[in-house]
Amino acid sequence: MRTENGVEYGDRPSPLPRRGPSEASEQLLVVRALRRAGLCYMHVPLGGARSRRAGAEARRLGASKGFPDLLIFDAPPKAIRRPDGGWPCGVALELKRPVSGSRPSAEQVAWLEKLAQRGWLATVQWGAEEALGYLRRRGYTV
Repeated sequence: MRTENGVEYGDRPSPLPRRGPSEASEQLLVVRALRRAGLCYMHVPLGGARSRRAGAEARRLGASKGFPDLLIFDAPPKAIRRPDGGWPCGVALELKRPVSGSRPSAEQVAWLEKLAQRGWLATVQWGAEEALGYLRRRGYTV
Protein backbone atom coordinates (compact mmCIF):
# COMPACT_ATOMS: atom_id res chain seq x y z
CA MET A 1 0.00 0.00 0.00
CA ARG A 2 1.27 3.45 -0.86
CA THR A 3 0.15 6.86 0.38
CA GLU A 4 0.12 10.11 -1.60
CA ASN A 5 -1.19 13.41 -0.22
CA GLY A 6 -3.00 11.56 2.58
CA VAL A 7 -4.73 9.08 0.24
CA GLU A 8 -3.98 5.38 0.72
CA TYR A 9 -3.84 3.36 -2.48
CA GLY A 10 -4.46 -0.35 -2.17
CA ASP A 11 -2.26 -2.87 -3.90
CA ARG A 12 -3.56 -3.53 -7.38
CA PRO A 13 -3.53 -7.24 -8.14
CA SER A 14 -1.12 -8.01 -10.93
CA PRO A 15 -1.67 -8.91 -13.63
CA LEU A 16 -5.18 -7.52 -13.80
CA PRO A 17 -7.65 -9.21 -16.14
CA ARG A 18 -9.14 -7.27 -19.06
CA ARG A 19 -12.70 -8.11 -18.02
CA GLY A 20 -14.31 -8.71 -14.68
CA PRO A 21 -17.20 -7.86 -12.40
CA SER A 22 -18.88 -4.47 -12.58
CA GLU A 23 -18.05 -1.80 -10.02
CA ALA A 24 -21.68 -1.95 -8.85
CA SER A 25 -21.48 -5.69 -8.14
CA GLU A 26 -18.21 -5.20 -6.24
CA GLN A 27 -19.70 -2.32 -4.24
CA LEU A 28 -22.76 -4.42 -3.40
CA LEU A 29 -20.48 -7.00 -1.74
CA VAL A 30 -18.90 -4.25 0.38
CA VAL A 31 -22.29 -2.72 1.27
CA ARG A 32 -23.66 -6.10 2.37
CA ALA A 33 -20.66 -6.53 4.69
CA LEU A 34 -21.12 -3.01 6.10
CA ARG A 35 -24.80 -3.75 6.76
CA ARG A 36 -24.03 -7.05 8.50
CA ALA A 37 -21.47 -5.25 10.68
CA GLY A 38 -24.06 -2.61 11.65
CA LEU A 39 -21.87 0.26 10.48
CA CYS A 40 -23.14 3.72 9.65
CA TYR A 41 -22.31 4.39 5.99
CA MET A 42 -23.66 6.12 2.92
CA HIS A 43 -23.37 5.96 -0.84
CA VAL A 44 -24.13 9.20 -2.65
CA PRO A 45 -25.58 8.15 -6.03
CA LEU A 46 -23.94 10.61 -8.41
CA GLY A 47 -23.10 8.28 -11.30
CA GLY A 48 -25.34 7.00 -14.02
CA ALA A 49 -27.14 8.58 -16.93
CA ARG A 50 -29.40 11.58 -16.42
CA SER A 51 -30.73 14.39 -18.54
CA ARG A 52 -28.85 17.67 -18.86
CA ARG A 53 -31.57 19.35 -16.81
CA ALA A 54 -31.31 16.76 -14.01
CA GLY A 55 -27.51 17.03 -14.03
CA ALA A 56 -27.64 20.81 -13.83
CA GLU A 57 -30.14 20.64 -10.97
CA ALA A 58 -27.95 18.14 -9.09
CA ARG A 59 -24.91 20.43 -9.46
CA ARG A 60 -26.98 23.45 -8.39
CA LEU A 61 -27.99 21.54 -5.26
CA GLY A 62 -24.39 20.64 -4.40
CA ALA A 63 -23.48 17.49 -6.32
CA SER A 64 -19.82 17.35 -7.26
CA LYS A 65 -18.06 15.14 -9.77
CA GLY A 66 -15.68 12.59 -8.27
CA PHE A 67 -17.24 12.20 -4.81
CA PRO A 68 -16.17 8.87 -3.21
CA ASP A 69 -18.30 5.75 -3.60
CA LEU A 70 -18.80 5.15 0.13
CA LEU A 71 -18.41 7.11 3.35
CA ILE A 72 -18.21 5.12 6.58
CA PHE A 73 -19.07 7.40 9.48
CA ASP A 74 -17.92 5.08 12.27
CA ALA A 75 -14.35 5.84 13.30
CA PRO A 76 -11.88 3.06 12.50
CA PRO A 77 -11.32 0.88 15.59
CA LYS A 78 -7.60 0.44 14.81
CA ALA A 79 -6.84 3.96 13.75
CA ILE A 80 -3.45 5.55 13.75
CA ARG A 81 -3.05 9.19 14.63
CA ARG A 82 -3.13 11.69 11.82
CA PRO A 83 -0.09 13.94 11.31
CA ASP A 84 -1.97 16.75 13.11
CA GLY A 85 -2.35 14.52 16.19
CA GLY A 86 -6.06 13.84 15.75
CA TRP A 87 -7.84 10.59 15.07
CA PRO A 88 -9.57 9.69 11.79
CA CYS A 89 -13.32 10.31 11.90
CA GLY A 90 -14.28 7.72 9.28
CA VAL A 91 -13.35 6.23 5.92
CA ALA A 92 -13.88 7.65 2.43
CA LEU A 93 -13.66 4.69 0.06
CA GLU A 94 -13.27 4.90 -3.71
CA LEU A 95 -13.83 1.44 -5.14
CA LYS A 96 -12.42 0.58 -8.55
CA ARG A 97 -13.03 -2.50 -10.67
CA PRO A 98 -10.22 -5.05 -10.37
CA VAL A 99 -9.55 -4.93 -14.13
CA SER A 100 -6.81 -3.57 -16.36
CA GLY A 101 -7.05 0.19 -16.89
CA SER A 102 -9.22 0.91 -13.86
CA ARG A 103 -7.90 4.07 -12.20
CA PRO A 104 -9.36 6.92 -10.13
CA SER A 105 -10.12 10.12 -12.00
CA ALA A 106 -8.46 13.42 -11.14
CA GLU A 107 -11.75 14.57 -9.55
CA GLN A 108 -11.92 11.43 -7.40
CA VAL A 109 -8.34 11.91 -6.19
CA ALA A 110 -9.03 15.58 -5.44
CA TRP A 111 -12.06 14.67 -3.31
CA LEU A 112 -10.12 12.01 -1.42
CA GLU A 113 -7.30 14.48 -0.74
CA LYS A 114 -9.81 17.06 0.57
CA LEU A 115 -11.38 14.49 2.88
CA ALA A 116 -7.95 13.29 4.10
CA GLN A 117 -7.09 16.90 4.99
CA ARG A 118 -10.28 17.02 7.07
CA GLY A 119 -9.59 13.94 9.15
CA TRP A 120 -10.92 11.05 7.05
CA LEU A 121 -9.04 7.94 6.12
CA ALA A 122 -9.21 8.23 2.34
CA THR A 123 -8.51 5.20 0.20
CA VAL A 124 -8.72 3.74 -3.29
CA GLN A 125 -9.21 -0.03 -3.40
CA TRP A 126 -9.47 -2.38 -6.37
CA GLY A 127 -12.38 -4.78 -5.85
CA ALA A 128 -14.48 -5.87 -2.88
CA GLU A 129 -11.95 -8.37 -1.56
CA GLU A 130 -9.22 -5.73 -1.32
CA ALA A 131 -11.62 -3.14 0.14
CA LEU A 132 -12.88 -5.51 2.84
CA GLY A 133 -9.29 -6.50 3.67
CA TYR A 134 -8.41 -2.82 4.07
CA LEU A 135 -11.38 -2.29 6.41
CA ARG A 136 -10.46 -5.36 8.47
CA ARG A 137 -6.89 -4.08 8.87
CA ARG A 138 -8.44 -0.87 10.24
CA GLY A 139 -10.35 -2.93 12.84
CA TYR A 140 -13.82 -3.12 11.31
CA THR A 141 -15.55 -6.50 11.68
CA VAL A 142 -16.72 -6.87 8.08
